[in-house]
Amino acid sequence: MFSIVALKNEVNSKFIKNLLFCLLFFIPVYSFSQIEIKEKKDAIRIGEISPGKVWLMSLELSNDSSTYIFSYRNLAYQQIIDVKSFSIASADIDKFYNTIIANIESPEKKEFEMKLANGDVLTLTFHKNKVSFSVWNGSVLSYSQYFSKKQINELFAKK
Repeated sequence: MFSIVALKNEVNSKFIKNLLFCLLFFIPVYSFSQIEIKEKKDAIRIGEISPGKVWLMSLELSNDSSTYIFSYRNLAYQQIIDVKSFSIASADIDKFYNTIIANIESPEKKEFEMKLANGDVLTLTFHKNKVSFSVWNGSVLSYSQYFSKKQINELFAKK
């Protein structure tokens, strides 16, 4: 009788161990394996700066027309191509363009800082009839090269 009870307890403990193993193994896998698939729609390209077939910067309008997305080659890295981006609301794009054009031909060096919607800080640096964009996200600084007024007009598809 004693051996039957001991055998029954051993079978129950193995069953409970296997059940716990299965629960602990399969439940996390199930919860992390849910994938949501969305169709990617291309943004509308407004303009780009690519002298000599070397891409440096582009401007795109988002699908819902609520934001303009500026993508640029980050010059913080010379050996790799690192692309960074920042966004400006559609309502502010004309003011942004006018600020650049009004200050690009200024003889002295100027800097303007803007806080973006995502909390990053965008700095426009004007120097020698050119402008550079730099973005500080709180831990990493990325920056573009300097662009002339003609290149800015190409980017914004003006004139």
